[in-house]
Amino acid sequence: LAKVHAILMDHLYSQMPSFFGHAKEQARLIANLKPIYQELATSRGLPLGDFPDPAMMQSRLAALDFSTFQHLKPERLAALEELLTKDLPKLLQQVPDEQDRPVAKVAQVTGTASPFAVMKVSGATERSGFNSEWHRPPDVKQYEADFLSLGPSEGKLKGNQAKAKLVESKLPSNVLHQIWGLADLDDDGMLSLPEFALAMHLVQMKLGGHDLPSSLPSEMIPVPDPEGDAGVS
Repeated sequence: LAKVHAILMDHLYSQMPSFFGHAKEQARLIANLKPIYQELATSRGLPLGDFPDPAMMQSRLAALDFSTFQHLKPERLAALEELLTKDLPKLLQQVPDEQDRPVAKVAQVTGTASPFAVMKVSGATERSGFNSEWHRPPDVKQYEADFLSLGPSEGKLKGNQAKAKLVESKLPSNVLHQIWGLADLDDDGMLSLPEFALAMHLVQMKLGGHDLPSSLPSEMIPVPDPEGDAGVS
């Protein structure tokens, strides 16, 4: 959200006239906030789910003077991108997950299992208890065409290349950060074909309404192709 807010404020500031008509232009921009969201999401590769509620934002923007905003410096945006794509995923991996907390068995609490109770299956929540179909290696061949279309170099996709595909899921950035942290197996800030396939597998898993694992289970690690895939080093 921090990146989205910074880019939005910069865009609003850039649209303000230099001398006259500030109030009229500001009112127009606030009224057209939804199309502005769409424009920025497309031009800057931002998930729409990261943008704040437009009605709430319109109310708050009405009390501000856009001409007092500051231009977004490229070096600061680059530093923020580094924080969000590399530093934050590493930090999130160190945060204990709710699934790691000890939970009393249902029978210990009620004597019998309730159909409405949060059942724990090997530490899984009620939603992730049905994740067995996803706890398997991804089909690497299934994602090879998408991988190659993004133009890998020496068998790897750089962060911005992979991001272009991942944001198409419209998942919030914090979820995509978690997926990246799970899929970047060698922690080099890039994705090989197997890692890309794993990332897409996790995207589909989340879109299906399932919880992501707090750490990658060994059974989900991509299986190396003995013949070697195109684009894989």
